[in-house]
Amino acid sequence: DENDHRWRTATYLAIVLWVVFMVRLMIADVWDETNGMLFFSSAAMSLGEKLRFVLTQSLGFWRPLPTLLIATVLHFVPDFDASWRILRGINIILIVTAALVLVDTIEAKGALRFVMTVALLFSGSAVIAAGWYANMFDASALLLIAVALRLLLRDRAVAAGVLLGIAFFCKETTALALPFLLMLLAAGRITFRQSLRAGIPAAILGAVYFALRAKIIPFGSEGDVHG
Repeated sequence: DENDHRWRTATYLAIVLWVVFMVRLMIADVWDETNGMLFFSSAAMSLGEKLRFVLTQSLGFWRPLPTLLIATVLHFVPDFDASWRILRGINIILIVTAALVLVDTIEAKGALRFVMTVALLFSGSAVIAAGWYANMFDASALLLIAVALRLLLRDRAVAAGVLLGIAFFCKETTALALPFLLMLLAAGRITFRQSLRAGIPAAILGAVYFALRAKIIPFGSEGDVHG
């Protein structure tokens, strides 16, 4: 109806405003962004060598999927003045997409859609993630979790579980999404069978991730960012 159309328009205008604000925050790269550019923009290593390093070596953490993307962008865009802006732009796209998926998943309409979108995007977490390309780990994990939730609530539990499992390879804190399955079960939004069909592949892939991570970075060691 007309009222819903107005709120939808307001929602899209809020998204555009947020993106403008995030672009205006692109004042300078910060120290770990600079370190990433120094290492992955170096012409001394081929792209294959850089990607192999991402997959097999420690950077103080092991989050291969976003790091592969970061390394690839920095390899092909060695201009320091442009590369960090491009990577932050990717973060902005990931966060906006995740917000839209989450709001659409719960079928929010009218004013609720507007309020939820604004609450997500203008939160401190979203602003920090958009203003620091190292938070691509968080932004990519959030997007995968959002899509997994959408699939789960549309009775595609196994696919949802696989995406949740893949999200571990973006950031370890994906583990915090698993207890949410119990919340959905308790709320009657999913069945016990659906929770198992989603939880089992997610837990298996999560276990694979932590096993591989432990081989590359022993937990609690000096080389572990969580030491």
